[in-house]
Amino acid sequence: MSSPNCVELVPLSVCGHGNCAMSSFCECDSGWSKTTEFALYLTEEQYENGTENLTCDTQTIVLRILYGVAACFHLGSVVVHLLTVKKKSQLKRLTPLMIAQITTAAYSILRVVDIDRRITEDILATFMFAISLFFASTAPMIFYNKFIAYQAKSLPIGTGGSENNGLRMFKPNHLKRAQYALVTLDLVCLILLLVSPSMKQWKPKVVLLKWFFGLHSFRMLYNMWANHFYV
Repeated sequence: MSSPNCVELVPLSVCGHGNCAMSSFCECDSGWSKTTEFALYLTEEQYENGTENLTCDTQTIVLRILYGVAACFHLGSVVVHLLTVKKKSQLKRLTPLMIAQITTAAYSILRVVDIDRRITEDILATFMFAISLFFASTAPMIFYNKFIAYQAKSLPIGTGGSENNGLRMFKPNHLKRAQYALVTLDLVCLILLLVSPSMKQWKPKVVLLKWFFGLHSFRMLYNMWANHFYV
């Protein structure tokens, strides 16, 4: 019986969108499945038993549609970029970005074909996702230096004599050193992801994934700070 203070929700079985076939096994309804992808909330026992004790809470049809849309957008972006290329130098600068888009599209197509090819569990899916994430993180640096240097030279420096303006404090060597550090951080995240499918024990895998999420979150926070400071 529900508490009078609780919101009344649609009633579901202990299996979620499925039926209890045995004492500890849920048989999912059509279009629903179980997943252990990035499931850091699982206990070691639940992970070692695979999906046996998990509820049916993953809508595979919606996931396939979203992955299909992502694949179309990334492939379309590659085509648009190629149509704008007029020089070899442009193609060279765009290569890392297009690698990120192509591998993201390939990963998305892989998931459409087989939704159970999960990150950190399937080697091919993890490889594609890790490579796309690495190049998506590092590709903007090719343009970032030139853009900031252009701003520093062409725009008025400082406001009201303030010495704390990002452009006044801009030093190309400092920015390059920061970017080398970021690439190193991206490489560490890449290695953590690539190693994850080979780790069968749950506790070490959880530690590895937490390090990955922590480092990548720090990297994204730096991006937000740098965009505010320099731009």
